[in-house]
Amino acid sequence: MSIDTVIESSIIELIKRKGYSRIPVYYGENKSFIIGVLIVKSLIGLEIDHDNPKNLRELSMEDLCTIKTPIYASPNATVGTMLNIFKQGSAHLAIVVEDP
Repeated sequence: MSIDTVIESSIIELIKRKGYSRIPVYYGENKSFIIGVLIVKSLIGLEIDHDNPKNLRELSMEDLCTIKTPIYASPNATVGTMLNIFKQGSAHLAIVVEDP
């Protein structure tokens, strides 16, 4: 999802239908430029102002939703290395990139 996505009722419904708890957030036109991970449950109970809808960037800056800094992993990372990172409890998802 783009950081500039305007969060409206239709977007919330789409997110619910997809059923994901974490959604990668990208910047600009390059969908592979992941800048964060949206924690979907942070949108629960969000009051949507239909007259002045806000995008993810604005909601995050106002602490109305949570976008966490992603964990980047090399394609060569071992399962053991990744397991140790996940066991620390700071992440449930890693973004695989050529140059982490």
